[in-house]
Order: sequence, then C-alpha cells, then structure tokens
Amino acid sequence: MRSTIFITGIVLLLLVAGAQAQYSIATDPGVTSSDISVALTSQNPNPVDPGEIVDIEIEIQNNGLSDANKQIVEFIEKEPFTLVIGEDKTKSFNSIAATGSIKVSYKVKVSSDAATNTYDLELRIYNEDRPDIYIKRTVPINIQGSPKLVIEDVELNPTVLEPSGSGELIITLKNAGTGTARQVEAELQTNETVMVPILSGGLQYVDELVHDDSTILRFNIGIDSEADYRTYASTLAVMYKDEAGELETKTFSIGIPITGTILLDVIKVEPSYERGILRIEIANKGTTVAKSVEAKLLVDGEVVDIDYISQIKPNKQTTFDFPLRTSGTGKLVLNFIGPGLEQNSIEKDVMLTFSLPNGGADGTTTVITVVIVIIILYFLARKFIFKKKKK
Repeated sequence: MRSTIFITGIVLLLLVAGAQAQYSIATDPGVTSSDISVALTSQNPNPVDPGEIVDIEIEIQNNGLSDANKQIVEFIEKEPFTLVIGEDKTKSFNSIAATGSIKVSYKVKVSSDAATNTYDLELRIYNEDRPDIYIKRTVPINIQGSPKLVIEDVELNPTVLEPSGSGELIITLKNAGTGTARQVEAELQTNETVMVPILSGGLQYVDELVHDDSTILRFNIGIDSEADYRTYASTLAVMYKDEAGELETKTFSIGIPITGTILLDVIKVEPSYERGILRIEIANKGTTVAKSVEAKLLVDGEVVDIDYISQIKPNKQTTFDFPLRTSGTGKLVLNFIGPGLEQNSIEKDVMLTFSLPNGGADGTTTVITVVIVIIILYFLARKFIFKKKKK
C-alpha cells in the first residue's frame, strides 16, 4: 500500500512539472504555450534586398480563454537579421486579452551576404517573472537579391589587332549583385563597318550567373584592310532575367584599339668615299606608320650626327646620311612615335668595317691620281729629256 502511494506521488509530481512548463508564459494557468500564435502582418519592402532595411509588423494572438499577463516579446538577432541601431530588442505587455492580440514592429537590417530565400525571423515570448522559460515563434521573411552585372576584365588575343587581321575579344563578366541572373545573352555590337563579328562570334549564352560568380565571354572579330589606326567604339548588350523572372538589359561601352606594329630594321650600310658620307638604309617591316623618326649614329659611344625624317610607312624604306666613319663600334638609335602617339626607341648595331675598292683606294681617285702622275712625268720629260736631245 505504501509503495502504491509513493509511486502515485511521483507520477503526480511529473504531471505538475509538465503542466508548469506549458503554463509558464502567463500568470493565469488557463493560458498555455499552445494558445499563443504569431503571424506576419506586414513586410515592407517585400521581398527585401540583401543589405537593405525592412519594416516588419507581427501580430501575437492569445487563443486561450484567459488573459496572458506580464508578457515579454524578444527579438532574436540571428543571421541574416539584425536590429537597426535604436530599436528595442524586447517589448513588454501587461496583458494580452483572452482571444485577443497585440502587434509588435521592428526595423531590421538584412545581411548583405544573404542569398535569395525565405528566412525565419525568430521571437521569444515569456513571462517577465520567468525569462528562463519561454516559447519560440517564427515568421517568414522573403529576401530576394538583385543581379548586378559588371565587366571585370577585357583582353585581346592577339594583344595587337591589325588591319586585314582577326582576333578574339575576351570579356570577364561578373555578377557583383545579390541575386542570380538567368538566361544571360550577351551580344557584341560593333559601331563601325570595318570591324565585325565573325559568323556567330558576336553572341554568347550563359544559363545562369550567381552572386559573386564570373564567366568568360569570347567574341571573334575581323578587321577590314581599310581600318585606321585608332580605337573603335563597340557595345556589349547583356540581357538576362532577374530573380522575379523580369527581363533586364545592361549595356557596356568597349573601345577596341586597332594599332598594328612597327618593325624598323637596318637593311644596308654603305660608305660614299667621294662624298665623305655613310649612308644607312632603314626599312619598316611592320603594319603601321612610324612617325617623327630620329636617327642618331654613335661610334665608340660618341654621337657622330643626327638625321631625321617625318615618317616611314609600312613596307617602305628610307636612308639616313652621316659623316663617314670606317672603323669603330657603331650603334644606330632610332626614336619614333607609334600609332598610339607613344614614344618608342630601338637600337641597332652598325658594322663599320668596309673593304675599300682597288686595294684600299677609291677607283675614281686612283685613276685621277694616275693621270696626274702621267701628266707630271710628261712635262718633266719634255723639259729635261727633249731639250737635251735638241742640243
């Protein structure tokens, strides 16, 4: 009999403890945790962008038959939600009437790293005399990111595009926004007839581009032979669908330089003994004009002279004249302006060892010398030898 009474007492204690857990939110034990419900009555904006502030209003409903007295509603800061500075974390209510409700509102900052989704915003509700015993309720908050497409990098392959040539425009497109861009279509639109996409090389497709991700767009372009050496304007038009399925368009202006190359080379070094000059012939083996070309000849590190010409066209040659030097270490320094108005300078070694004609003398000079010697010998012979014979 005693054991039966003891066991019955233990069971009663357990039932009382369980009942206390359910009745903990109100002074009146007629209200239990199952009688309290919450509902989101307002979210502005809805959906909210990551990194933005949203105004939230929540209704707390007492579904019980008794008043819930001395109630505390506490906002729980949990990713991706934090309260705006100045907002109260807890809100106190003396009573929530039976079958009645109260409303609480918060200004909430959404984390900029939040992905598009529906997140639970958490509240704790408890009696102010027993904060350690609480119930948890959540309301759904809609977060929807917005794509933001930017050009991260632009490259050319080859790095120099020339008239009559072709190349590849390589664009790195990045989504720097907070939402996913879907069904991305990128079209390269050239504004000049001398530069056009090759076949379907002007269109690129990407299924989706998520937050902070990048993709490589490759466009094949051809350059007309009549193209000038300058930067040509083009447009990259990008169409995509945002998180809401709305079609968006973003355009970027891109400059594509047509420059060509300058390749100056020494093709002939020739001395002129009669004129006392050293003539150096230079050819431009490149595809664009070298402008304001200055040629400086140095022998054994000392400047001999400087010559100048306004330009050297592609596949053309010109000559520079300097005072004659037939020995020493020669170097020709060529300074010129490129197609982008940039200053350029190159150095070329010049061979100054020459084989002189007729064993070391100029042929014409030798003939003249021989003629002069013959004339002198003739007059000497006439003066001395012929006169003696007459006597």
